[in-house]
Amino acid sequence: SQTCMNWSKIYFDMCTSVEVLLLSGKISVEIPENVTLSRLRVLGFDHVTISSYESIGKLLLNCPVLEDLIIVDCEWLTGNSLSICGPVLKRLSCCLISYDEVLRTLIDTPRLENLKIGCYTGGDNDILFKLNLPFLKIAEIDIWDEMGKGVDCVFGLLKQINHVKILTLPDSTVEVSLMPKS
Repeated sequence: SQTCMNWSKIYFDMCTSVEVLLLSGKISVEIPENVTLSRLRVLGFDHVTISSYESIGKLLLNCPVLEDLIIVDCEWLTGNSLSICGPVLKRLSCCLISYDEVLRTLIDTPRLENLKIGCYTGGDNDILFKLNLPFLKIAEIDIWDEMGKGVDCVFGLLKQINHVKILTLPDSTVEVSLMPKS
């Protein structure tokens, strides 16, 4: 039996002056309603369990100087809408896995310079950008899918970042883009 440490309000309250917060492994993250991390510049979640997609959006609203956000292969207990916002966010690395569920991701980061998106889409996924990304220099789009549902996701992303300077598309993404629509 694997035990999971519960990271909750008491820990967030202790981190109000922290500039870098990286959580990984067997941690269950319960994000409280009104936590403010006013000095946080780097935030990372790596293989942790998070209470809901929506709680991340609420947390990011209270991180006014956040420049780096990393979300890698997390387990989400509830929700279907991930909002990634940050007025000064420069680097976003996000690897999302959704099997059969619907997942809507809205990215509202006008200062974004570096984007890495990895996504397994077994369900109906949309990744949307609220605004054009005029500062985007580097993007890597890695979409993998075995059911043909990722075609719209790939082309939708490429249309939204068509002015990027350096674009990396792994073979999995190219393969998805060549699949017939399901």
